[in-house]
Amino acid sequence: MSTPLVLCDVEEPAALGAGLSQWDGQAISWRDMGVKYPNADFAKSMKYTIDLIAKHCGLRVEIRTSQRANLESYYKRIDGPQGVLARQYLPGRPSPLTQSKSGEWDRGEMNWLTQQYLDVITNHEIVHGVGIGHHNGEPSLMNSNINIDFHGKLDEWTIDELQLRYGLPRTVDEPGDPPGPPTAPVFDWVHFTREVAKEMLSLLPEEE
Repeated sequence: MSTPLVLCDVEEPAALGAGLSQWDGQAISWRDMGVKYPNADFAKSMKYTIDLIAKHCGLRVEIRTSQRANLESYYKRIDGPQGVLARQYLPGRPSPLTQSKSGEWDRGEMNWLTQQYLDVITNHEIVHGVGIGHHNGEPSLMNSNINIDFHGKLDEWTIDELQLRYGLPRTVDEPGDPPGPPTAPVFDWVHFTREVAKEMLSLLPEEE
């Protein structure tokens, strides 16, 4: 497209002093509140976004279907075709985990978005949702205008901002595991029993 598309027009948070816009802890939740894009495509974009964020920092995002969530995505008219695609409001400094922050996808844009565009938009908006604003000084996922070059990857500035808030990536969870720290190692009872037996034998008096 010849005209740069405004990815989102979210307002940056008010002056935060020495603090950062972020959530407490390293786990938050997200819920689709009725984005009327084909559900399978939107679900793919959320999975893509969650995996990409977890690859680069310690934050985990859980998808919810019924309970209230930290980030909640809605579908509404913002300004129609070829305008703003979406907006996602940023948390405060820091924001309590009980407070939801809404995101809005423009119904006027949904008729032309490919999966690739939807992935980049979703990634951009969820990165807003975890506390990171726009960055227009250089090419970035967080440019105000959509930058499709950042499909499947994050730029160094965005990675640095994620790690500043949520630390380095955790050990990768096994497929199907819920978000959380790595599982503790299984206790080796066979090795333990052998070591105890050896210790008990060493205490027996030597035969004359």
